[in-house]
Amino acid sequence: MLRVRFYVGADHRARVVGWEEELTEVVNAASALLSRASNVQLELVESVGWERAGGPLEKTLASLTANDPGTDVDVVVGLVDASETALADF
Repeated sequence: MLRVRFYVGADHRARVVGWEEELTEVVNAASALLSRASNVQLELVESVGWERAGGPLEKTLASLTANDPGTDVDVVVGLVDASETALADF
């Protein structure tokens, strides 16, 4: 069982109505797939709204890591708007 915490950027929360329920559904579906393929399951420990600073992906990752080193979970995931990140890093 991999315990996962998600940080969800304001951009994603604004675009996806019912983002918490959708995230739960996506994690459950991924867990079912992983379980069949490799006997690994995911547990969504928490989904948190994230007010992150914009900028390059490296800066965003550093900010997330500083904010949550993940000592009580196996994986920490940050969801950001793809178009903003792609434009900033392109």
